[in-house]
Amino acid sequence: MAGRDALRTLMNERLLARTPLRVTARGLDRRPQWSLSVFRVSGIDAIPRRAAELGSPTLTVGAIPGARLLADPFLFDAKEVLHLFFEVQRFRERGRIHHAESNDGVRWTITGDVLAEPFHLSYPQIVESRGHCWMLPETQGAGHVRLYRAADFPSRWEFAGELWPRPLADATVFRHAGLWWLLGTDKVDPSVQRLRLLVSDQLGRGWQEHPSSPVVTGNPRLVRSAGRPFVDRGKLWRLAQDGSQRYGGAVLRIPLIELTPSTYLEGTPEPLLKPSGQGWMSLGMHHLDILKREDDYLVALDGEGPARWPWESTHRTSGRPRRGSRLR
Repeated sequence: MAGRDALRTLMNERLLARTPLRVTARGLDRRPQWSLSVFRVSGIDAIPRRAAELGSPTLTVGAIPGARLLADPFLFDAKEVLHLFFEVQRFRERGRIHHAESNDGVRWTITGDVLAEPFHLSYPQIVESRGHCWMLPETQGAGHVRLYRAADFPSRWEFAGELWPRPLADATVFRHAGLWWLLGTDKVDPSVQRLRLLVSDQLGRGWQEHPSSPVVTGNPRLVRSAGRPFVDRGKLWRLAQDGSQRYGGAVLRIPLIELTPSTYLEGTPEPLLKPSGQGWMSLGMHHLDILKREDDYLVALDGEGPARWPWESTHRTSGRPRRGSRLR
């Protein structure tokens, strides 16, 4: 049995790596594929309908040589230019942080890798503070939560310091009531995951665990973040991955009713977005980023679906654009 598994791995990683096929115990099957989409909506409640209308993703693995997965997109508005940071995994490589940019949120130019480490990187949240841009990627492999500062935005980042001495999955920072807050999933004991809440008056240091932390224990619907919190109609919400049935089962939004240095209270979770059942996000989705602009919202999400056959390619995903090429 071990020999068969090794043979399947070899064929998947080397012989079939650039095809939509994979070898399974049942024979050849279509390979699942994670892709990204970016779109505009007039309001948060319009996200499910607009996502269901998407016929194809904005960015696929075919746009990046050697890639097998794109996930965890985060947006950043630099006024003249929109930026998209996301995880890329290539075959036989750990995750890296990749970047694309756009003038209109529709046509995107891929610029390439902007951060790589000896350990896996994903979930590259970008925040602005004290005149600098900062990145908080997931760095579980390093054994702690790390913060990076833009030495030359957006292409070069330098390690700025350790925020927390324990690894946290999908560590998410946000500003509220004059303080910085951080939600991250403690997976040291995989059988009982915990969502920990930290608070500080400065982004780069001084983080302390909140008295109510962990705020979620052992609940696979709520224990892991699915993007940064957002404000809608005066109410603060956080996003969670619903992993109760499978990985990438859905994204929930949960109202944060009370959040102070001494208290934490969540409201009832509400479904926000789930796999479409067909097309590029038919099998799963687990991340959503919402960027408020003057007149609308820009939304970035990931989705899992079967890999495309060559004849299924569209103008948005066909071919393998070179570095700096444009995608619609």
